[in-house]
Amino acid sequence: MLSLLKIRNLALVERLDWELGGGLVGVTGETGAGKSVIVGALKLVLGERADKGMIRTGEETCQVEAVFDLPDPSAVNRVLAEMGLDPCEDGQLLVKRVVGSSSNRQFVNNSPATLSVLKAIGQKPISVLVDITNFVSIDLGRPLHVYDRAKLSGSLVARKAVDGEEVLALNGKTYTLDASMTVIADAAQVHDIGGIMGGEDSGVSETTTDVLIECA
Repeated sequence: MLSLLKIRNLALVERLDWELGGGLVGVTGETGAGKSVIVGALKLVLGERADKGMIRTGEETCQVEAVFDLPDPSAVNRVLAEMGLDPCEDGQLLVKRVVGSSSNRQFVNNSPATLSVLKAIGQKPISVLVDITNFVSIDLGRPLHVYDRAKLSGSLVARKAVDGEEVLALNGKTYTLDASMTVIADAAQVHDIGGIMGGEDSGVSETTTDVLIECA
């Protein structure tokens, strides 16, 4: 889970220190409020190539630093070990990008790293179906969600939640909903929070044979 994001001189943002609490976090705001800068910052720490055009006007460099709290850092530590880098301490992963007008640098747990390392630790294969939907979402800008059809009761509908309804999300946490939230539900229960996170109860697995695909 992302617990801290620091941005310095990225696009229009001079300075941002954002500490994220536990649970579900949503980012809203008017056009031009800076939502896309946050997305761009996250892409940088996940290994996307940088361009000097993203440096704030009048500055020599921009910098993004992210801290991730990992409940189980074993998979990431294996990647770091293969790359000859130090493991996460106390389950924390620190990733830092510094973009300059002539050169770029990146660090993982305070050690110099390559872009390939950032990309490797940012990937978490779940299943072929999920990986395909992630690829389509990133490449074409069309968010997809896949349901295990055998776990659904009738058709899916988009509707407003009923106060007090709950959904077990894919991150393993149960969220209590209210009437201001849009959900995707079947005749029996809510299966995901619309546009935010899917539900565990209808998620695909290695035993899935039939799927239903939702496209935004």
